[in-house]
Amino acid sequence: MKLKNNFAITGFMGAGKSTLFEEIKNEVTSFDLDQLIYKEVGSIKRYIENTGEDSFRSLEFQTLKLLENLGPHLVFLGGGSLESPKTFEYIQKSYKLIYLKVDLNIILNRMNEYEKNSRPLFKNAEELYDKRQDQYLKSEYIIDGNQDLHKNIKELKEIIFE
Repeated sequence: MKLKNNFAITGFMGAGKSTLFEEIKNEVTSFDLDQLIYKEVGSIKRYIENTGEDSFRSLEFQTLKLLENLGPHLVFLGGGSLESPKTFEYIQKSYKLIYLKVDLNIILNRMNEYEKNSRPLFKNAEELYDKRQDQYLKSEYIIDGNQDLHKNIKELKEIIFE
């Protein structure tokens, strides 16, 4: 199947972006931005603790730019990738943005303590969730991530494939 365009998937930490990536990665040219960064710097949590969030957002942007000449692809963004104005502007120009929208209470129920503790920004989850909604809702497409994974995959395929 052929992609209609370049697509980027956004959503809050724990929304299921990585799970969706694992389910579709063999069907389409796709990248998990956090995985690409992890290959370069190791622990993202440690990287943010050592260099700060601004440095991490800059690294996200640089990594995303490396994908620009790869032809049609799907990239799964980190939960806060849109917080950088430069990255958000680039994504709006270069991608069709898809928001995997999941209620915060469902995210909290899905994640175990290790997952919550391994995400350095998760300590302010409720505040961050509310803050990021404005950016997420500027997406061209919204998938209801509260539903079953198979429904999410089906809906994603309907959006991205010709």
